[in-house]
Amino acid sequence: MSPQVSAAATSVQNEDCNRRSANFHPSIWGDYFLSYASGDSLEADVTDVNVNHLESKEEIKRMLMVADDVTNKKPLQKLDLIDAIQRLGISYHFETEIDEILEKIHKDHHVAGLIYGNNVDDHLRSISLQFRLLRQHGHKISCDVFNKFKYSNGNFKESLVTDIKGMLSLYEATHLRVHGEDILEEALAFTTSHLKSMAAFPLINSPLLAEQVNGALKRPIRRGLQRLDARHYMPVYQEDPLHNKVLLTFAKLDFNILQKLHQKELSDISRWWKNLDFSRKLPFARDRVVECYFWILGVYFEPEYILARRILTKVIAMTSIIDDIYDVYGTIEELEIFTSAVERWDISAIDQLPEYMKCCYEALLDVYSENEKDFTREGKPYHIDYAKEAMKEIVRNYFWEAKWCHERHVPTMEEYMPVALVTSAYKMLATTSFVGMGDIVTKQAFEWLFTDPNKMVQASSLICRLMDDMVSHKFEQKRGHVASSVECFMNQHGATEEETCNEFRKQVRSAWKDINEECLLPTVVPMPLLTRVLNLARVIDVVYKDEDGYTHAGVILKDFVASLLINPKIDATVEREFEGLKEEVRSMLTSNTDKDFQKLCMINDVQRMGVAYHFEREIEDALESLHNDYNGDDNNLYTVALRFRLLRQQGYYVPFDAFNKFKDDQAGKFKESLIDDVDGMLCLFEAAHLGIRGEDVLDEALAFTTSHLESLVAHDKVSPRLAEQITHALNRPIRRSLPRLEAKYYINFYSGDAGSKNQTLLIKFAKLDFNMLQVQHQKELSRINEWWKSMDVKTNFSYARDRVVECYFWVMGVYFEPQYSFARIILTKVIAMASILDDTYDAYGTYDELELFTEAIQRWDINTIHDLPEYMKVIYRSLLDVYKEAEEVISKEGRSDCIQYPIQEVKKLVKAYCKEAKWCNEGYVPTTMEEHWNISLVTTGYPMLAITSFLGMGNIANKKVFQWSSNDYPNIIKASAIICRLMDDIVSHQFEQKRQHVVSGFECYMKQHRVSEGEVIKLFREKVFNAWKDVNQEFLKPTAVPIQILTRILNLSRVMDVVYKDDDGYTNSHVIKHYIDSLLLGPFLL
Repeated sequence: MSPQVSAAATSVQNEDCNRRSANFHPSIWGDYFLSYASGDSLEADVTDVNVNHLESKEEIKRMLMVADDVTNKKPLQKLDLIDAIQRLGISYHFETEIDEILEKIHKDHHVAGLIYGNNVDDHLRSISLQFRLLRQHGHKISCDVFNKFKYSNGNFKESLVTDIKGMLSLYEATHLRVHGEDILEEALAFTTSHLKSMAAFPLINSPLLAEQVNGALKRPIRRGLQRLDARHYMPVYQEDPLHNKVLLTFAKLDFNILQKLHQKELSDISRWWKNLDFSRKLPFARDRVVECYFWILGVYFEPEYILARRILTKVIAMTSIIDDIYDVYGTIEELEIFTSAVERWDISAIDQLPEYMKCCYEALLDVYSENEKDFTREGKPYHIDYAKEAMKEIVRNYFWEAKWCHERHVPTMEEYMPVALVTSAYKMLATTSFVGMGDIVTKQAFEWLFTDPNKMVQASSLICRLMDDMVSHKFEQKRGHVASSVECFMNQHGATEEETCNEFRKQVRSAWKDINEECLLPTVVPMPLLTRVLNLARVIDVVYKDEDGYTHAGVILKDFVASLLINPKIDATVEREFEGLKEEVRSMLTSNTDKDFQKLCMINDVQRMGVAYHFEREIEDALESLHNDYNGDDNNLYTVALRFRLLRQQGYYVPFDAFNKFKDDQAGKFKESLIDDVDGMLCLFEAAHLGIRGEDVLDEALAFTTSHLESLVAHDKVSPRLAEQITHALNRPIRRSLPRLEAKYYINFYSGDAGSKNQTLLIKFAKLDFNMLQVQHQKELSRINEWWKSMDVKTNFSYARDRVVECYFWVMGVYFEPQYSFARIILTKVIAMASILDDTYDAYGTYDELELFTEAIQRWDINTIHDLPEYMKVIYRSLLDVYKEAEEVISKEGRSDCIQYPIQEVKKLVKAYCKEAKWCNEGYVPTTMEEHWNISLVTTGYPMLAITSFLGMGNIANKKVFQWSSNDYPNIIKASAIICRLMDDIVSHQFEQKRQHVVSGFECYMKQHRVSEGEVIKLFREKVFNAWKDVNQEFLKPTAVPIQILTRILNLSRVMDVVYKDDDGYTNSHVIKHYIDSLLLGPFLL
């Protein structure tokens, strides 16, 4: 069916018409991948690993040859080897060998009956595995082999349920079924039911096996993307005590090599995309080029398909833009002209188009002409011809849908589906996927694609269309999209949405059977071509399984993209290298050098690179020695200031009068000659931030260094590199920096100075450590995201800030070290729940509801949940569950009596929230700052967070620590809460008052003292400055509690200096997005 399109030569563009908008979010990646990898680094890395890679590859080939030996009497080992190779994503290296083995197994089964007879172990796992592997390779194996596992009454034997591995293997095998195989339908229902039951209760003793079951239930092997599945399978396989080390090492190495290749490709594609500047020229369209590349990685990831990936990514990216022009922005008159121009496929047609369409049209033609000459020279012009025809067809059908939308026509399913299957784009993508695949693609292959009907392409298109529509139709209808298949079916058959989706899921399952059938030998076209169509269907199961992951790319797809294109696999070789480097760094720290300056510099570098947690004992010993042996005779400003800062950071009291020697005896001011020592001035600036109350010389030093350093930068009197260092310090001195952010900055900066062997070694160690920790943090955040998603925050609490990632970033500032994984997870959950509570009290709940909720919190009893409004029940249950989870863990450590203290702090916090809500409800303004502060210092959440942060710290956080922290709040907690309250109020009070928030301390102070906003800001900043002095004071030995405990409170203060320095970075989370990206998305390239 083709629309009749006018070829009118008039350009139409009505700028005044009411255009629709979908308000798509911008690219979450920005320019991240632009310079991600260079060809030079890629070539060097590949050269370095190539020898080991080739040696391992040959060894695996020998394993396969041994497995194929006729004397090998262990067929299950043979099958397990092939399965492992495939699931680790390396089977493309051994296609011939695997094909020969499976062909032989198939022949033996048919000819001699060797496989399922008495010569092989007939247990469920081996038969199911054999069935799946042979079917995957196109061999027609009868499903009757599973009859032996049924009772005479036709039901599967209940005794099979205890064989979990066998059940899992059977479950995976059933997804290769074709039409008419009822026994496999029964097997799927049987295994699914029992495996779900086992996973839910749970009844699987092995965590490793439980993880495999849950993964399979979510996405079976047949529907998974090979590259993504390989990434997930490697750690599972590694935990198997019987895993093959050669296979695993080779798979990890291969993954990393391919990842670098893919990064380089994406970098090139991102540069092409940026040059098109569509985010500015066509802001209504989805900016998803990274997601497009991920999509195409699902179609083919192998190295030989570089050209194919580049072409298909560009085509799908352009199709996405065209889709949004037709769906969202273009008028029917403009779309008619654009459709005609695409039919002509002639650059001269561009003059007829509206301005905004011209860039799209030109880019579209360029994508196809880019390689057209090469194909023509090779005698294959038909590659591009067929690809163009497929694009024309989809544009024609986009126009049909636009007409329906314009006319508000809801078609029947019979009318809708022929158009919608084309606009799913899957026939066009399948056609274009063949372009660039080399000599295996003949003209006959393209003709097969255009055969009508083509069961394989139609099934893949149906899966795409129905799965897309089921998860996106509500969003689409809100923005005035053409009726989807869901609306059409409901309208035609009078069905409910649930009935419609059930019917569509049935059709999707049927379509998968069609795909399986078309992949059985003999095939119409070579299997590698069918695999592209199969893989396109697999992508849909990933991107549209639970939601529209393409349109809303910041949720599910973000983690998948990161796992394939950002996070490298850490293999055993790297881990060994890391441990070796760590010991060398330890040797540097403990070397018997007589030069204090070298020791100080080494400790400074280790701390600022974020790796000091590996060497706490060595650093403590070195600094204690430096403290005890210092005689005060050093006159070098840099050395004196560095020693002062490092010792103060460690809790040693160093007299501030050490700096008097740098002052003019007569004037009492710092010597002007110091200005020439820029490194010394910068070091003194950093040292001044460790001052306590009464140390006037440090206040003077801070004013002196700040003024002169600012002047040096402003007047270009220092090198660009030193100017960068000064600017960084002026913006955020070391004492107020988050260790993890400072490490990322300092490693990058220090790399520019690396010259000596020790420097190079330290940088490499720090980069490896950063990357390894980043992988751990990503896994933790993934777990937290699953928890957050289970709460369905967007639906249940649409009024609240959805900031779980920002909460995790906050908590990473409190502790990033690997031993605090549980602490991070619990504290992130607590701060996320506190954020929901805050918004409930501030923005949504009625005062009557809030009183009820406050009372329920004071009782802390799940039975009180029945008294609460529905939306509050979810909050209440989730909050109690978080603390129950923490209690279960600390009870195993013998610290169950500690949980009462964090719970008590939540009760205090909620009481204070309720008090503020009462003030707001009554329009009351506290008459004094003291009255306000008694409440608002608690509602910062910082006393509660500080005390809760100790929960996951192990035995160092004993009952005495909790008693110390909860008893009238020690000065360091009060100081931290003051920093939080005042910095928050300074940047957010105007916004809060606009939304009728309770009056802030800012307004209270202005009203009480009748001063201007500027005066209040100046005073509050002074109070923050003094609060930092109180924090520093509490760190000086002897401390009331271990310094590790105090560090959490210090770090909470540091978070405020990052998140609330110039803006409310939590509410306006785009402010801190680049910080989050740098810590959670960007590893160091090694």
